[in-house]
Amino acid sequence: MNPYQLCRFDDIATSVIVDSMLGFSTHKMDKKFRPVKSRRNYWRQMVREFTKHGDYELCYQQLELKKSFTICPEEEPLLKNHISHFLHLFHKDSGVSIHPCQRYSGEKNIGAKLSVTKSWRKSEKITQLVGCISELSSDDERTLLRPGENDFSVMYSMRKNCSQLWLGPGAYINHDCQPTCKFVSRGRNQAYLQALRDIAPGEEITCFYGDNFFGDGNAYCECETCEKVKRGAFIAKSSSSRRRQPLPDAVQPDDTSYRLRRKRNAPDDEQPSRQGEIGVPFTQIRANYSHLLTSAELKRRGITRYDAELLLSAGMPLPEPKEPELKFLG
Repeated sequence: MNPYQLCRFDDIATSVIVDSMLGFSTHKMDKKFRPVKSRRNYWRQMVREFTKHGDYELCYQQLELKKSFTICPEEEPLLKNHISHFLHLFHKDSGVSIHPCQRYSGEKNIGAKLSVTKSWRKSEKITQLVGCISELSSDDERTLLRPGENDFSVMYSMRKNCSQLWLGPGAYINHDCQPTCKFVSRGRNQAYLQALRDIAPGEEITCFYGDNFFGDGNAYCECETCEKVKRGAFIAKSSSSRRRQPLPDAVQPDDTSYRLRRKRNAPDDEQPSRQGEIGVPFTQIRANYSHLLTSAELKRRGITRYDAELLLSAGMPLPEPKEPELKFLG
């Protein structure tokens, strides 16, 4: 799928499957997307029946998506396949499930999380829980992404050296500084999960987003591990105390080839959408310096969007773009 198809099909699938079952709207790529609420109860009933019979084809036909959405015949196989990824969350033998999550302030404490329903052994592959990937060109990023609004699930592949859109059920995987899983590439357009340790039924499926994803040293991290060890967003609000401390007696998370870039979760009085350090609203910063806050430009300068906004709000320049490394062939 190209990124435009992936965005549209993901909005449809999350609205029909996930939102109907959870009872509230989750993330959407198109901010103008309007859910068909009059069909939500019907779709919920069809998914509940799927949990009993487990027939993907039958459930897809029963959803009657053509009554609610315009679907081109040549694109329907792609949509059907994408719908099946989300139906898998409700298959009785999948070993995974999705639930409401009220942990993260960046989602206004109304989000979702994935958990396991059976035991998974260390190094075991959770192959049916996939992230659907589509590479983004600079034009795609300018057209599809709006910083702070729908760039919740864009990742940078260090192996491919490019930005990629990451959607599908895998987009509901939350961060933890002591993750239970890691991403593993499966071809060009998908990635699945591999357990980093034994996972017991009821435990959340988490991955590690990066060392500075939630501010410098993950100072605003709200994960369960940080809550337990009183670190990140759970320590006193002072810049000196927010430096990243090593996890006590913990296995440091494996480095992976993917780093997700979702909206950071900072305390209410430090939310990037409110004000910068000298009182300049971040909405104004984003409007005045949008050309410096594209993912391509931030990548060239080697800085995160969060840190770039802080520097700009304080009237400080961004780091100079890094010179590309010259490679000689022959």
